Amino acid sequence: MKKEIGNYLDFCFKDFESDLKEEILDCADLLVLPADDLMMDIGQKVEIIPLIVSGQVKVFREDEDDHELFMYYLGPGEACAITMICSAREGYSKIKAIPEEETTVIVVPISKLDEWMPKYKSWYYFVMDTYQDRFEELLKVVDGIAFHRMDERLIEYLEKNA
Repeated sequence: MKKEIGNYLDFCFKDFESDLKEEILDCADLLVLPADDLMMDIGQKVEIIPLIVSGQVKVFREDEDDHELFMYYLGPGEACAITMICSAREGYSKIKAIPEEETTVIVVPISKLDEWMPKYKSWYYFVMDTYQDRFEELLKVVDGIAFHRMDERLIEYLEKNA
């Protein structure tokens, strides 16, 4: 399994230092999740950082009436910013994550998040870039709501997704 994890790290996380990759190999597991399997649930204790290496994961919020609010998709080379934030603060998930297709993830103990931040520049930048990407997506949504009429947003959405 270490060889397979190493191959995924080399392919999906090329910027990680070799020492960081070695540490990941020493503590990580590889999971293959079937489509529609529950990867993370609201209220679940966050104990791992899933690094996506294949497949796609839908991340969303859900209210008490099971209404969903889609947030974003995760693909190869990505991790969930909200999971990282939740783990650093309360330790409990605020989101649901479900693979849209069979998905392979490298799972790293959550304790490594803080340990590796000062130790590895590539990890620090990976985490910061993850936060920044999600923040920029949020700004686009706010801008769309604040500065564009509903019909303009609908046309843009249809053109983008046609």
